Amino acid sequence: MESGMSRRAFLGAREEPSSQPNGDDEGDLNMCGVLVHAMPQRIDSVREALERMAGVAIHQILPQGRMIVTVEDTAGGSAIDSLAALHAVPGVVAAALVYHQFEPARVPGRGDQETRS
Repeated sequence: MESGMSRRAFLGAREEPSSQPNGDDEGDLNMCGVLVHAMPQRIDSVREALERMAGVAIHQILPQGRMIVTVEDTAGGSAIDSLAALHAVPGVVAAALVYHQFEPARVPGRGDQETRS
């Protein structure tokens, strides 16, 4: 991004590098954009449950129980596991993956030089 702002900052995500459970890909960015559909009468309990999930951030709550959410890998689990867990939250009707981004922390052949800020 030309403004010098990292993608993480732009999306409101954590600034510290995330890491995979296996530790081999420390610092990789693995982010999923998810549209969560919840029963409107259960939106508060769904919001509370999602706020307690590691690597999950709610960015906006829309009318009729829709939520814009990002899910990232954490040291304790992968984004795909968190995405699957979203479906199990009581009151969630569906959770649709609408965006996925993966960026390695380092580019092979470039030494220790970071590929992003």
